[in-house]
Amino acid sequence: MEDCLKHLEPRVTREENDKLLRPFSKEEIEEAITIGDDVCAAVLDHLNGIIPFQPVNFTFIALIPKKKDPKVIITENIMIAYEVLHTMKVGKKGKKGSMAIKLDKSKPYDRIEWPFVKAVMKRLGFCDAWIELVMSYLSGNTKGVIVVRGGSRVNHLLFADDCILFGRACAEEWKRLQELLLSQGSYSKRRGSLVQGSYEKYLGLPTMVGKSKYNTFRCLKERVWQKINSWKNYFLSGVGKEVLIKAVPQAIPSYTMSVFKLPKKLCKEINIMLSKFWWGNGIHWRSWEKMGVAKGKGGLGFRDLASFNLALLAKQAWRLLQSPQSLVAKIFKEKYHKNTSIIVAKLGNAPSLIWRSVWNSLGLLKEGLRWKVGDGVKINIWGQKWLLSPSTYCVQSPISILDANSKVRDLIDEDSKDWNEGLIGSIFNKKEAAHAGNNLLATRGNIFTKKVIENPLCPIYLKEEETVMHVLWLCPAASDVWAESHKATQKWSIMETDLLKLWEGLERKLNKIELEEVAVIMRGLWMRRNNFIFDNKFMNLSSIIRSARESLEEYHLADEGLAVSSRGGVSRVEVIQK
Repeated sequence: MEDCLKHLEPRVTREENDKLLRPFSKEEIEEAITIGDDVCAAVLDHLNGIIPFQPVNFTFIALIPKKKDPKVIITENIMIAYEVLHTMKVGKKGKKGSMAIKLDKSKPYDRIEWPFVKAVMKRLGFCDAWIELVMSYLSGNTKGVIVVRGGSRVNHLLFADDCILFGRACAEEWKRLQELLLSQGSYSKRRGSLVQGSYEKYLGLPTMVGKSKYNTFRCLKERVWQKINSWKNYFLSGVGKEVLIKAVPQAIPSYTMSVFKLPKKLCKEINIMLSKFWWGNGIHWRSWEKMGVAKGKGGLGFRDLASFNLALLAKQAWRLLQSPQSLVAKIFKEKYHKNTSIIVAKLGNAPSLIWRSVWNSLGLLKEGLRWKVGDGVKINIWGQKWLLSPSTYCVQSPISILDANSKVRDLIDEDSKDWNEGLIGSIFNKKEAAHAGNNLLATRGNIFTKKVIENPLCPIYLKEEETVMHVLWLCPAASDVWAESHKATQKWSIMETDLLKLWEGLERKLNKIELEEVAVIMRGLWMRRNNFIFDNKFMNLSSIIRSARESLEEYHLADEGLAVSSRGGVSRVEVIQK
Protein backbone atom coordinates (compact mmCIF):
# COMPACT_ATOMS: atom_id res chain seq x y z
CA MET A 1 0.00 0.00 0.00
CA GLU A 2 2.86 2.38 0.82
CA ASP A 3 4.29 1.99 -2.69
CA CYS A 4 0.95 3.05 -4.17
CA LEU A 5 0.62 6.11 -1.93
CA LYS A 6 4.21 7.37 -1.76
CA HIS A 7 3.69 9.79 -4.67
CA LEU A 8 0.54 11.36 -3.18
CA GLU A 9 1.17 14.87 -1.91
CA PRO A 10 -0.81 16.57 0.93
CA ARG A 11 -3.56 18.75 -0.51
CA VAL A 12 -5.74 19.60 2.51
CA THR A 13 -4.72 22.76 4.38
CA ARG A 14 -5.30 23.57 8.05
CA GLU A 15 -8.05 26.06 7.14
CA GLU A 16 -9.83 23.36 5.13
CA ASN A 17 -9.57 20.91 8.03
CA ASP A 18 -11.03 23.50 10.41
CA LYS A 19 -13.88 24.03 7.98
CA LEU A 20 -14.52 20.28 7.79
CA LEU A 21 -14.71 19.99 11.58
CA ARG A 22 -17.33 22.72 12.00
CA PRO A 23 -20.84 21.44 12.92
CA PHE A 24 -22.88 20.47 9.89
CA SER A 25 -25.80 22.73 9.01
CA LYS A 26 -29.16 22.20 7.36
CA GLU A 27 -28.11 24.43 4.44
CA GLU A 28 -25.16 22.14 3.65
CA ILE A 29 -27.44 19.09 3.59
CA GLU A 30 -29.98 20.78 1.31
CA GLU A 31 -27.21 21.95 -1.00
CA ALA A 32 -26.03 18.37 -1.45
CA ILE A 33 -29.39 16.61 -1.81
CA THR A 34 -33.11 17.42 -1.75
CA ILE A 35 -34.72 15.64 1.21
CA GLY A 36 -37.48 16.21 3.74
CA ASP A 37 -37.09 17.89 7.13
CA ASP A 38 -37.27 14.62 9.12
CA VAL A 39 -34.58 12.94 7.06
CA CYS A 40 -32.45 16.08 7.13
CA ALA A 41 -32.70 16.20 10.93
CA ALA A 42 -31.71 12.52 11.20
CA VAL A 43 -28.71 13.07 8.90
CA LEU A 44 -27.58 16.06 10.95
CA ASP A 45 -27.82 14.04 14.17
CA HIS A 46 -25.56 11.38 12.64
CA LEU A 47 -23.06 13.82 11.12
CA ASN A 48 -22.77 15.96 14.24
CA GLY A 49 -22.22 12.92 16.47
CA ILE A 50 -25.48 13.09 18.42
CA ILE A 51 -26.54 9.63 17.22
CA PRO A 52 -23.85 7.00 16.33
CA PHE A 53 -23.74 5.94 12.72
CA GLN A 54 -22.93 2.26 13.35
CA PRO A 55 -26.57 1.05 13.52
CA VAL A 56 -27.06 1.82 9.83
CA ASN A 57 -23.76 0.30 8.74
CA PHE A 58 -25.43 -2.66 7.05
CA THR A 59 -26.92 -0.57 4.28
CA PHE A 60 -24.06 -1.17 1.87
CA ILE A 61 -23.75 0.29 -1.59
CA ALA A 62 -22.25 -1.83 -4.34
CA LEU A 63 -21.44 -1.10 -7.97
CA ILE A 64 -21.09 -3.95 -10.42
CA PRO A 65 -17.83 -3.30 -12.31
CA LYS A 66 -18.47 -3.02 -16.03
CA LYS A 67 -15.05 -4.24 -17.10
CA LYS A 68 -13.88 -6.84 -19.56
CA ASP A 69 -11.85 -8.57 -16.85
CA PRO A 70 -13.30 -7.54 -13.46
CA LYS A 71 -11.36 -8.27 -10.29
CA VAL A 72 -14.43 -9.89 -8.71
CA ILE A 73 -16.71 -12.22 -10.66
CA ILE A 74 -19.97 -13.77 -9.55
CA THR A 75 -18.60 -17.31 -9.27
CA GLU A 76 -16.00 -16.17 -6.75
CA ASN A 77 -18.73 -14.96 -4.39
CA ILE A 78 -20.54 -18.26 -4.81
CA MET A 79 -17.41 -20.27 -4.03
CA ILE A 80 -16.61 -18.18 -0.95
CA ALA A 81 -20.18 -18.34 0.37
CA TYR A 82 -20.42 -22.09 -0.15
CA GLU A 83 -17.04 -22.69 1.48
CA VAL A 84 -17.92 -20.58 4.54
CA LEU A 85 -21.30 -22.28 4.92
CA HIS A 86 -19.68 -25.70 4.54
CA THR A 87 -17.18 -24.79 7.27
CA MET A 88 -20.03 -23.73 9.54
CA LYS A 89 -21.83 -27.00 8.87
CA VAL A 90 -18.92 -29.37 9.52
CA GLY A 91 -17.51 -27.34 12.43
CA LYS A 92 -20.49 -27.37 14.77
CA LYS A 93 -18.45 -28.39 17.81
CA GLY A 94 -17.20 -25.83 20.32
CA LYS A 95 -18.63 -23.09 22.50
CA LYS A 96 -18.54 -20.36 19.86
CA GLY A 97 -20.81 -20.97 16.91
CA SER A 98 -21.37 -18.93 13.76
CA MET A 99 -24.40 -17.61 11.95
CA ALA A 100 -25.21 -16.38 8.45
CA ILE A 101 -28.01 -14.07 7.35
CA LYS A 102 -28.99 -13.76 3.70
CA LEU A 103 -30.57 -10.51 2.58
CA ASP A 104 -32.12 -9.46 -0.70
CA LYS A 105 -31.62 -5.72 -0.88
CA SER A 106 -33.50 -3.39 -3.21
CA LYS A 107 -30.31 -1.58 -4.28
CA PRO A 108 -26.90 -2.67 -5.64
CA TYR A 109 -23.93 -3.00 -3.27
CA ASP A 110 -20.17 -3.47 -3.39
CA ARG A 111 -17.25 -3.89 -1.04
CA ILE A 112 -14.67 -1.20 -0.43
CA GLU A 113 -11.26 -1.68 1.16
CA TRP A 114 -11.62 0.77 4.07
CA PRO A 115 -7.95 0.62 5.23
CA PHE A 116 -6.94 1.93 1.81
CA VAL A 117 -9.47 4.77 2.04
CA LYS A 118 -8.10 5.68 5.47
CA ALA A 119 -4.49 5.61 4.22
CA VAL A 120 -5.33 7.86 1.24
CA MET A 121 -7.11 10.39 3.46
CA LYS A 122 -4.14 10.42 5.83
CA ARG A 123 -1.74 10.96 2.95
CA LEU A 124 -3.80 13.83 1.52
CA GLY A 125 -3.59 15.68 4.84
CA PHE A 126 -7.01 15.22 6.42
CA CYS A 127 -6.93 15.67 10.19
CA ASP A 128 -7.35 12.66 12.47
CA ALA A 129 -10.73 13.80 13.81
CA TRP A 130 -12.21 13.98 10.31
CA ILE A 131 -10.71 10.63 9.32
CA GLU A 132 -12.15 8.96 12.42
CA LEU A 133 -15.56 10.50 11.68
CA VAL A 134 -15.57 9.14 8.13
CA MET A 135 -14.23 5.73 9.17
CA SER A 136 -16.88 5.41 11.86
CA TYR A 137 -19.46 5.53 9.09
CA LEU A 138 -17.66 2.88 7.10
CA SER A 139 -16.55 0.33 9.71
CA GLY A 140 -18.58 -2.79 10.50
CA ASN A 141 -19.64 -4.32 13.80
CA THR A 142 -19.70 -8.10 13.27
CA LYS A 143 -16.75 -10.41 13.83
CA GLY A 144 -17.39 -12.56 10.78
CA VAL A 145 -16.48 -16.22 10.27
CA ILE A 146 -12.99 -17.70 9.98
CA VAL A 147 -12.88 -20.59 7.52
CA VAL A 148 -9.76 -22.07 9.13
CA ARG A 149 -7.95 -21.18 12.33
CA GLY A 150 -5.61 -18.26 11.75
CA GLY A 151 -7.05 -17.66 8.29
CA SER A 152 -8.98 -14.89 6.57
CA ARG A 153 -12.14 -13.59 8.23
CA VAL A 154 -15.31 -13.17 6.14
CA ASN A 155 -18.03 -10.92 7.56
CA HIS A 156 -20.07 -10.12 4.47
CA LEU A 157 -20.45 -11.00 0.79
CA LEU A 158 -22.13 -8.54 -1.52
CA PHE A 159 -22.97 -8.88 -5.18
CA ALA A 160 -25.67 -6.76 -6.83
CA ASP A 161 -28.77 -7.03 -4.59
CA ASP A 162 -27.73 -10.27 -2.84
CA CYS A 163 -26.06 -10.00 0.54
CA ILE A 164 -24.89 -12.51 3.15
CA LEU A 165 -23.81 -11.37 6.61
CA PHE A 166 -21.64 -13.63 8.74
CA GLY A 167 -21.08 -13.32 12.46
CA ARG A 168 -20.68 -15.10 15.76
CA ALA A 169 -23.74 -16.91 17.07
CA CYS A 170 -23.95 -14.91 20.29
CA ALA A 171 -26.75 -12.87 21.86
CA GLU A 172 -24.88 -9.58 21.52
CA GLU A 173 -24.32 -9.74 17.79
CA TRP A 174 -27.74 -11.24 17.10
CA LYS A 175 -29.49 -8.47 19.06
CA ARG A 176 -27.55 -5.80 17.16
CA LEU A 177 -28.36 -7.36 13.79
CA GLN A 178 -31.99 -7.85 14.74
CA GLU A 179 -32.41 -4.19 15.63
CA LEU A 180 -30.82 -3.10 12.38
CA LEU A 181 -32.89 -5.47 10.26
CA LEU A 182 -36.13 -4.53 12.01
CA SER A 183 -35.47 -0.83 11.53
CA GLN A 184 -34.49 -1.42 7.90
CA GLY A 185 -37.57 -3.60 7.41
CA SER A 186 -39.95 -0.97 8.75
CA TYR A 187 -38.37 1.61 6.45
CA SER A 188 -38.66 -0.75 3.50
CA LYS A 189 -42.34 -1.39 4.25
CA ARG A 190 -43.05 2.34 4.15
CA ARG A 191 -41.22 2.57 0.82
CA GLY A 192 -42.91 -0.57 -0.52
CA SER A 193 -39.63 -2.37 -1.33
CA LEU A 194 -39.36 -5.09 1.31
CA VAL A 195 -37.94 -8.23 -0.27
CA GLN A 196 -38.07 -11.66 1.29
CA GLY A 197 -35.52 -13.98 -0.27
CA SER A 198 -35.06 -17.72 -0.29
CA TYR A 199 -32.33 -19.06 1.99
CA GLU A 200 -31.85 -22.15 -0.14
CA LYS A 201 -29.97 -20.33 -2.89
CA TYR A 202 -27.38 -17.60 -3.23
CA LEU A 203 -26.87 -15.91 -6.61
CA GLY A 204 -29.04 -18.58 -8.19
CA LEU A 205 -27.13 -21.63 -6.92
CA PRO A 206 -27.79 -23.83 -3.87
CA THR A 207 -26.06 -22.82 -0.66
CA MET A 208 -25.95 -26.43 0.53
CA VAL A 209 -26.01 -29.73 -1.37
CA GLY A 210 -27.28 -32.87 0.36
CA LYS A 211 -26.27 -36.47 -0.15
CA SER A 212 -28.10 -36.73 -3.47
CA LYS A 213 -26.40 -34.39 -5.91
CA TYR A 214 -28.65 -35.71 -8.64
CA ASN A 215 -31.80 -34.51 -6.88
CA THR A 216 -30.21 -31.15 -6.10
CA PHE A 217 -29.38 -30.39 -9.73
CA ARG A 218 -32.26 -32.22 -11.39
CA CYS A 219 -33.94 -28.86 -11.96
CA LEU A 220 -31.46 -28.26 -14.80
CA LYS A 221 -32.82 -31.27 -16.65
CA GLU A 222 -36.36 -30.03 -16.13
CA ARG A 223 -35.48 -26.59 -17.48
CA VAL A 224 -33.92 -28.13 -20.60
CA TRP A 225 -37.00 -30.33 -21.06
CA GLN A 226 -39.33 -27.33 -20.80
CA LYS A 227 -37.38 -25.46 -23.47
CA ILE A 228 -37.32 -28.40 -25.85
CA ASN A 229 -41.05 -29.05 -25.46
CA SER A 230 -41.87 -25.43 -26.24
CA TRP A 231 -40.35 -25.67 -29.74
CA LYS A 232 -42.11 -26.97 -32.83
CA ASN A 233 -39.64 -29.58 -33.96
CA TYR A 234 -41.33 -30.32 -37.29
CA PHE A 235 -40.90 -26.74 -38.55
CA LEU A 236 -37.17 -26.49 -37.79
CA SER A 237 -34.44 -27.21 -40.32
CA GLY A 238 -31.22 -28.97 -39.40
CA VAL A 239 -29.41 -25.64 -39.19
CA GLY A 240 -32.17 -24.21 -37.00
CA LYS A 241 -31.99 -27.16 -34.61
CA GLU A 242 -28.22 -26.85 -34.39
CA VAL A 243 -28.37 -23.14 -33.53
CA LEU A 244 -31.11 -23.67 -30.93
CA ILE A 245 -29.36 -26.58 -29.21
CA LYS A 246 -26.07 -24.72 -28.94
CA ALA A 247 -27.59 -21.38 -27.92
CA VAL A 248 -30.26 -22.46 -25.41
CA PRO A 249 -30.38 -26.01 -23.94
CA GLN A 250 -26.62 -26.53 -23.83
CA ALA A 251 -26.17 -23.08 -22.29
CA ILE A 252 -28.66 -23.63 -19.44
CA PRO A 253 -26.35 -25.72 -17.20
CA SER A 254 -23.21 -23.66 -17.95
CA TYR A 255 -23.58 -21.35 -14.95
CA THR A 256 -23.98 -24.25 -12.53
CA MET A 257 -21.21 -26.28 -14.19
CA SER A 258 -18.73 -23.44 -13.71
CA VAL A 259 -18.83 -24.10 -9.94
CA PHE A 260 -20.17 -27.63 -9.35
CA LYS A 261 -19.34 -30.94 -10.99
CA LEU A 262 -22.66 -32.39 -12.12
CA PRO A 263 -23.39 -36.11 -11.75
CA LYS A 264 -22.51 -38.08 -14.89
CA LYS A 265 -25.99 -39.60 -14.86
CA LEU A 266 -27.56 -36.14 -15.14
CA CYS A 267 -25.22 -35.08 -17.97
CA LYS A 268 -25.98 -38.29 -19.86
CA GLU A 269 -29.76 -37.82 -19.51
CA ILE A 270 -29.56 -34.24 -20.81
CA ASN A 271 -27.45 -35.45 -23.77
CA ILE A 272 -30.08 -38.11 -24.52
CA MET A 273 -32.83 -35.47 -24.49
CA LEU A 274 -30.90 -33.28 -26.91
CA SER A 275 -30.19 -36.25 -29.17
CA LYS A 276 -33.88 -37.13 -29.31
CA PHE A 277 -34.73 -33.52 -30.13
CA TRP A 278 -32.20 -33.52 -32.97
CA TRP A 279 -33.25 -36.81 -34.57
CA GLY A 280 -36.95 -36.52 -33.75
CA ASN A 281 -38.88 -39.76 -33.64
CA GLY A 282 -36.78 -41.34 -36.36
CA ILE A 283 -33.63 -43.45 -36.31
CA HIS A 284 -30.56 -42.03 -34.60
CA TRP A 285 -28.10 -42.46 -37.42
CA ARG A 286 -25.12 -41.23 -35.45
CA SER A 287 -24.28 -41.35 -31.75
CA TRP A 288 -24.29 -38.13 -29.75
CA GLU A 289 -20.59 -38.57 -28.93
CA LYS A 290 -19.72 -38.52 -32.64
CA MET A 291 -22.04 -35.55 -33.17
CA GLY A 292 -19.87 -33.66 -30.69
CA VAL A 293 -16.77 -33.99 -32.87
CA ALA A 294 -15.61 -30.77 -34.53
CA LYS A 295 -17.18 -29.94 -37.89
CA GLY A 296 -13.86 -30.22 -39.63
CA LYS A 297 -13.63 -33.83 -38.49
CA GLY A 298 -17.14 -34.96 -39.47
CA GLY A 299 -19.26 -33.86 -36.48
CA LEU A 300 -21.40 -30.85 -35.63
CA GLY A 301 -19.52 -29.56 -32.62
CA PHE A 302 -22.18 -30.23 -29.96
CA ARG A 303 -20.81 -30.08 -26.42
CA ASP A 304 -20.37 -33.15 -24.34
CA LEU A 305 -21.70 -31.79 -21.05
CA ALA A 306 -19.43 -33.85 -18.79
CA SER A 307 -16.30 -32.74 -20.67
CA PHE A 308 -17.48 -29.15 -20.83
CA ASN A 309 -18.22 -29.26 -17.09
CA LEU A 310 -14.64 -30.37 -16.40
CA ALA A 311 -13.25 -27.64 -18.66
CA LEU A 312 -15.19 -24.91 -16.82
CA LEU A 313 -13.95 -26.20 -13.46
CA ALA A 314 -10.38 -26.29 -14.78
CA LYS A 315 -10.85 -22.65 -15.70
CA GLN A 316 -11.72 -21.92 -12.06
CA ALA A 317 -8.58 -23.77 -10.96
CA TRP A 318 -6.53 -21.72 -13.42
CA ARG A 319 -8.03 -18.53 -12.00
CA LEU A 320 -7.09 -19.61 -8.47
CA LEU A 321 -3.56 -20.29 -9.72
CA GLN A 322 -3.23 -16.99 -11.58
CA SER A 323 -4.88 -14.73 -8.95
CA PRO A 324 -3.46 -15.85 -5.59
CA GLN A 325 -4.31 -12.49 -3.99
CA SER A 326 -8.05 -12.82 -4.54
CA LEU A 327 -10.15 -13.62 -1.47
CA VAL A 328 -11.43 -16.92 -2.88
CA ALA A 329 -7.86 -18.08 -3.67
CA LYS A 330 -6.71 -17.16 -0.16
CA ILE A 331 -9.57 -19.07 1.48
CA PHE A 332 -9.02 -22.22 -0.56
CA LYS A 333 -5.25 -22.09 0.02
CA GLU A 334 -5.62 -21.59 3.77
CA LYS A 335 -8.05 -24.47 4.04
CA TYR A 336 -6.80 -27.09 1.56
CA HIS A 337 -3.22 -26.43 0.41
CA LYS A 338 -1.61 -24.01 2.85
CA ASN A 339 2.01 -24.95 2.17
CA THR A 340 1.78 -26.13 -1.43
CA SER A 341 0.55 -25.01 -4.83
CA ILE A 342 -2.95 -25.88 -5.95
CA ILE A 343 -1.37 -28.04 -8.67
CA VAL A 344 -0.14 -30.57 -6.09
CA ALA A 345 -2.93 -30.06 -3.55
CA LYS A 346 -4.65 -33.06 -1.97
CA LEU A 347 -8.38 -33.50 -1.56
CA GLY A 348 -8.16 -33.27 2.23
CA ASN A 349 -10.56 -34.27 4.97
CA ALA A 350 -14.27 -33.40 4.75
CA PRO A 351 -13.88 -31.23 1.63
CA SER A 352 -16.72 -29.11 0.31
CA LEU A 353 -18.42 -30.04 -2.96
CA ILE A 354 -16.92 -27.02 -4.71
CA TRP A 355 -13.37 -27.91 -3.70
CA ARG A 356 -13.99 -31.53 -4.66
CA SER A 357 -15.25 -30.33 -8.05
CA VAL A 358 -12.28 -28.02 -8.66
CA TRP A 359 -9.84 -30.66 -7.42
CA ASN A 360 -11.23 -33.21 -9.90
CA SER A 361 -10.40 -30.81 -12.74
CA LEU A 362 -6.72 -30.45 -11.79
CA GLY A 363 -5.78 -33.44 -13.94
CA LEU A 364 -7.14 -31.67 -17.02
CA LEU A 365 -5.39 -28.45 -16.03
CA LYS A 366 -2.05 -30.21 -15.59
CA GLU A 367 -2.29 -31.70 -19.09
CA GLY A 368 -2.24 -28.23 -20.61
CA LEU A 369 0.27 -26.56 -18.29
CA ARG A 370 3.86 -26.01 -19.35
CA TRP A 371 6.63 -23.99 -17.80
CA LYS A 372 8.17 -21.13 -19.75
CA VAL A 373 11.81 -21.01 -18.74
CA GLY A 374 13.07 -17.74 -17.28
CA ASP A 375 15.70 -18.08 -14.59
CA GLY A 376 14.71 -21.74 -13.99
CA VAL A 377 14.66 -21.37 -10.18
CA LYS A 378 11.26 -23.02 -9.67
CA ILE A 379 11.35 -25.66 -12.42
CA ASN A 380 12.48 -29.23 -11.73
CA ILE A 381 14.58 -30.77 -14.50
CA TRP A 382 12.85 -34.11 -14.12
CA GLY A 383 9.11 -34.55 -13.68
CA GLN A 384 7.89 -31.14 -14.90
CA LYS A 385 6.93 -29.96 -18.38
CA TRP A 386 9.39 -27.42 -19.72
CA LEU A 387 10.84 -28.86 -22.94
CA LEU A 388 9.49 -27.94 -26.36
CA SER A 389 9.19 -31.59 -27.39
CA PRO A 390 5.55 -32.55 -28.01
CA SER A 391 3.56 -35.29 -26.23
CA THR A 392 5.28 -35.39 -22.82
CA TYR A 393 7.23 -32.10 -22.71
CA CYS A 394 9.21 -33.76 -19.89
CA VAL A 395 12.80 -35.00 -19.73
CA GLN A 396 12.83 -38.75 -20.40
CA SER A 397 16.58 -39.24 -19.96
CA PRO A 398 17.51 -41.13 -16.76
CA ILE A 399 18.73 -39.12 -13.79
CA SER A 400 22.50 -38.70 -13.97
CA ILE A 401 25.22 -36.30 -12.81
CA LEU A 402 22.64 -34.00 -11.11
CA ASP A 403 20.27 -35.27 -8.42
CA ALA A 404 16.53 -35.79 -8.87
CA ASN A 405 15.57 -32.46 -7.24
CA SER A 406 17.83 -30.33 -9.43
CA LYS A 407 16.36 -27.19 -11.00
CA VAL A 408 16.61 -25.93 -14.55
CA ARG A 409 18.76 -23.07 -13.26
CA ASP A 410 21.50 -25.66 -12.73
CA LEU A 411 21.66 -26.01 -16.51
CA ILE A 412 22.27 -22.27 -16.99
CA ASP A 413 25.73 -20.73 -16.81
CA GLU A 414 25.76 -18.11 -14.04
CA ASP A 415 28.19 -15.78 -15.79
CA SER A 416 26.85 -15.74 -19.34
CA LYS A 417 23.22 -16.44 -18.32
CA ASP A 418 23.08 -18.91 -21.22
CA TRP A 419 22.59 -22.67 -21.43
CA ASN A 420 25.50 -24.84 -20.33
CA GLU A 421 25.66 -26.88 -23.53
CA GLY A 422 28.31 -29.25 -22.24
CA LEU A 423 26.27 -30.20 -19.19
CA ILE A 424 23.08 -30.52 -21.26
CA GLY A 425 24.82 -32.81 -23.73
CA SER A 426 26.14 -35.04 -20.97
CA ILE A 427 22.79 -35.38 -19.15
CA PHE A 428 20.24 -35.64 -21.97
CA ASN A 429 20.02 -37.83 -25.01
CA LYS A 430 20.73 -36.15 -28.34
CA LYS A 431 17.12 -35.33 -29.19
CA GLU A 432 16.30 -33.89 -25.76
CA ALA A 433 19.53 -31.91 -25.74
CA ALA A 434 18.42 -30.33 -29.00
CA HIS A 435 15.00 -29.52 -27.55
CA ALA A 436 16.53 -28.03 -24.42
CA GLY A 437 19.00 -25.91 -26.37
CA ASN A 438 17.03 -24.94 -29.45
CA ASN A 439 16.02 -21.63 -27.92
CA LEU A 440 19.57 -20.38 -27.45
CA LEU A 441 19.47 -17.42 -29.86
CA ALA A 442 19.47 -14.03 -28.20
CA THR A 443 16.06 -12.97 -29.46
CA ARG A 444 14.29 -10.06 -27.80
CA GLY A 445 11.81 -12.52 -26.30
CA ASN A 446 14.60 -14.48 -24.62
CA ILE A 447 16.38 -11.33 -23.46
CA PHE A 448 13.07 -10.02 -22.11
CA THR A 449 12.63 -13.15 -19.95
CA LYS A 450 16.08 -12.43 -18.49
CA LYS A 451 14.78 -8.95 -17.54
CA VAL A 452 17.49 -7.23 -19.58
CA ILE A 453 15.09 -5.25 -21.81
CA GLU A 454 11.54 -3.99 -21.33
CA ASN A 455 10.14 -4.75 -24.79
CA PRO A 456 10.04 -8.28 -26.32
CA LEU A 457 8.56 -7.19 -29.67
CA CYS A 458 10.16 -7.94 -33.01
CA PRO A 459 12.36 -4.95 -34.05
CA ILE A 460 11.23 -5.35 -37.67
CA TYR A 461 7.52 -6.20 -37.40
CA LEU A 462 6.89 -4.42 -34.05
CA LYS A 463 3.65 -6.33 -33.37
CA GLU A 464 4.59 -9.77 -32.03
CA GLU A 465 7.09 -11.18 -29.55
CA GLU A 466 10.41 -11.99 -31.17
CA THR A 467 11.09 -15.70 -30.70
CA VAL A 468 13.38 -18.00 -32.67
CA MET A 469 10.42 -19.23 -34.71
CA HIS A 470 9.28 -15.66 -35.33
CA VAL A 471 12.67 -14.58 -36.69
CA LEU A 472 13.21 -17.63 -38.88
CA TRP A 473 9.66 -18.43 -40.02
CA LEU A 474 6.64 -16.53 -38.68
CA CYS A 475 7.65 -12.91 -39.17
CA PRO A 476 6.06 -11.37 -42.32
CA ALA A 477 9.54 -10.25 -43.39
CA ALA A 478 10.67 -13.89 -43.20
CA SER A 479 7.50 -15.16 -44.93
CA ASP A 480 8.29 -12.97 -47.94
CA VAL A 481 11.71 -14.59 -48.22
CA TRP A 482 10.30 -18.13 -48.06
CA ALA A 483 7.67 -17.22 -50.67
CA GLU A 484 10.47 -16.38 -53.12
CA SER A 485 12.84 -19.27 -52.34
CA HIS A 486 11.20 -22.40 -53.80
CA LYS A 487 7.76 -24.00 -54.17
CA ALA A 488 8.04 -26.41 -51.25
CA THR A 489 8.28 -23.64 -48.64
CA GLN A 490 5.64 -21.54 -50.40
CA LYS A 491 2.98 -24.19 -49.62
CA TRP A 492 4.19 -24.88 -46.07
CA SER A 493 1.91 -23.90 -43.16
CA ILE A 494 2.72 -20.51 -41.68
CA MET A 495 1.24 -21.62 -38.34
CA GLU A 496 4.08 -23.91 -37.29
CA THR A 497 5.28 -23.00 -33.78
CA ASP A 498 7.95 -25.61 -33.05
CA LEU A 499 11.25 -25.23 -34.90
CA LEU A 500 12.28 -28.87 -34.59
CA LYS A 501 8.85 -30.06 -35.67
CA LEU A 502 9.09 -27.74 -38.66
CA TRP A 503 12.53 -29.07 -39.52
CA GLU A 504 11.37 -32.69 -39.25
CA GLY A 505 8.55 -31.89 -41.68
CA LEU A 506 10.94 -30.18 -44.09
CA GLU A 507 13.22 -33.22 -43.97
CA ARG A 508 10.34 -35.37 -45.22
CA LYS A 509 9.34 -32.98 -48.01
CA LEU A 510 12.63 -31.61 -49.34
CA ASN A 511 15.65 -33.22 -50.91
CA LYS A 512 19.15 -32.71 -49.56
CA ILE A 513 20.02 -29.71 -51.75
CA GLU A 514 16.75 -27.90 -50.93
CA LEU A 515 17.17 -28.63 -47.22
CA GLU A 516 20.67 -27.19 -47.24
CA GLU A 517 19.35 -24.05 -48.92
CA VAL A 518 16.66 -23.69 -46.20
CA ALA A 519 19.33 -23.94 -43.49
CA VAL A 520 21.51 -21.27 -45.13
CA ILE A 521 18.50 -18.96 -45.68
CA MET A 522 17.62 -19.29 -41.98
CA ARG A 523 21.14 -18.22 -41.13
CA GLY A 524 20.73 -15.30 -43.55
CA LEU A 525 17.49 -14.23 -41.84
CA TRP A 526 19.21 -14.21 -38.47
CA MET A 527 22.17 -12.22 -39.83
CA ARG A 528 19.80 -9.73 -41.48
CA ARG A 529 18.03 -9.24 -38.17
CA ASN A 530 21.35 -8.53 -36.43
CA ASN A 531 22.48 -6.09 -39.14
CA PHE A 532 19.19 -4.23 -38.85
CA ILE A 533 19.53 -3.86 -35.05
CA PHE A 534 23.22 -3.00 -34.83
CA ASP A 535 23.96 -1.33 -38.19
CA ASN A 536 20.47 -0.12 -39.16
CA LYS A 537 20.80 -1.92 -42.51
CA PHE A 538 17.98 -4.08 -43.91
CA MET A 539 18.75 -6.63 -46.63
CA ASN A 540 15.92 -7.25 -49.13
CA LEU A 541 14.60 -10.74 -49.82
CA SER A 542 16.34 -11.21 -53.18
CA SER A 543 19.70 -10.35 -51.62
CA ILE A 544 19.16 -12.92 -48.85
CA ILE A 545 18.31 -15.67 -51.33
CA ARG A 546 21.17 -14.75 -53.68
CA SER A 547 23.67 -14.58 -50.82
CA ALA A 548 22.44 -17.91 -49.44
CA ARG A 549 22.82 -19.66 -52.79
CA GLU A 550 26.26 -18.16 -53.35
CA SER A 551 27.39 -19.27 -49.89
CA LEU A 552 25.99 -22.73 -50.52
CA GLU A 553 27.75 -22.94 -53.89
CA GLU A 554 31.06 -21.93 -52.31
CA TYR A 555 30.55 -24.56 -49.65
CA HIS A 556 29.95 -27.27 -52.24
CA LEU A 557 33.02 -26.19 -54.27
CA ALA A 558 35.14 -26.24 -51.13
CA ASP A 559 33.70 -29.61 -50.19
CA GLU A 560 34.47 -31.02 -53.63
CA GLY A 561 37.99 -29.56 -53.49
CA LEU A 562 38.55 -31.14 -50.08
CA ALA A 563 37.44 -34.50 -51.47
CA VAL A 564 39.87 -34.20 -54.40
CA SER A 565 42.71 -33.22 -52.08
CA SER A 566 42.12 -36.24 -49.88
CA ARG A 567 42.30 -38.55 -52.92
CA GLY A 568 45.30 -36.83 -54.54
CA GLY A 569 47.28 -36.35 -51.37
CA VAL A 570 47.30 -32.56 -51.79
CA SER A 571 46.78 -30.31 -48.79
CA ARG A 572 43.51 -28.38 -48.50
CA VAL A 573 45.31 -25.04 -48.64
CA GLU A 574 46.94 -25.91 -51.96
CA VAL A 575 43.65 -26.98 -53.52
CA ILE A 576 41.84 -23.84 -52.45
CA GLN A 577 44.72 -21.71 -53.86
CA LYS A 578 44.31 -23.33 -57.25
